[in-house]
Amino acid sequence: MAKFIAIGIFFEYNKKDFMFTTKYIISQIIALFAYASITATMFVKSKIKILLLNITCSIFFFFHYLLLGASVGMYINVIGTARGLWFYLDERFNSKHLFNALIVCLAATLVSSIYAFSSWVECFALIAGVIFTYSLWQKNIGFYRWSMLICSILWVVYNILHYSIVATFGESILIIIEIVSIVKYYRKDKSDLASTPQITAPLPTQETTE
Repeated sequence: MAKFIAIGIFFEYNKKDFMFTTKYIISQIIALFAYASITATMFVKSKIKILLLNITCSIFFFFHYLLLGASVGMYINVIGTARGLWFYLDERFNSKHLFNALIVCLAATLVSSIYAFSSWVECFALIAGVIFTYSLWQKNIGFYRWSMLICSILWVVYNILHYSIVATFGESILIIIEIVSIVKYYRKDKSDLASTPQITAPLPTQETTE
């Protein structure tokens, strides 16, 4: 396992004169908290909690990329934090600006992706960003979990094409967690439906006349 991680680190940082500095170690610890936050969203049903966890995840990833000196990663997570906060406030106070929030956040996601666009490989990240933004905006938890699964698959392809073995491994684990959470989510819904008492109309009685 240690050898596998070392190979992944080499591929991911060999163009950046990578060194095991204190900043790097702290950034990896912060990344663990970020992944813990995004994974936790797969086990809650409250839209408010999902949005708060996504805000937390974006904040963690902002500091993660800040310590690594990755300006594009920082910028994208600033947008992610603002997007999550906007959606949270709309949801919390039943605001009627939800559609406007979707349009603005989608535009910001597209602009940031175009800014970082360097080859066709970036299309996977762009599509994942658009899907994830819409999944946070809408209210169906089941749809959110399916969207997360699709986004993770896109990120796996993206990371493979960028030779990022560590990120590919992390997203692959996340895919397994997402599949399990989807199965549990629909099983729970079916069990709740089965346990709901069914109200049946009484059969009409026949009156006899003499």
